[in-house]
Amino acid sequence: MTVLGVLVALIAVIGTTFLGWEWSASFAEQPIPFVLGACVAVIAIAVTLRRRL
Repeated sequence: MTVLGVLVALIAVIGTTFLGWEWSASFAEQPIPFVLGACVAVIAIAVTLRRRL
């Protein structure tokens, strides 16, 4: 799971630095960061629930 976390962090840094992504933007303004954030949130919830069960 650490590799996944590092990968997500790298995508966030590269997107913010080089692609001008704004992480507080709405889906209509910038869909890629919105979708990535939603996917990461779903994965985090799934991993947490799986470890608890």
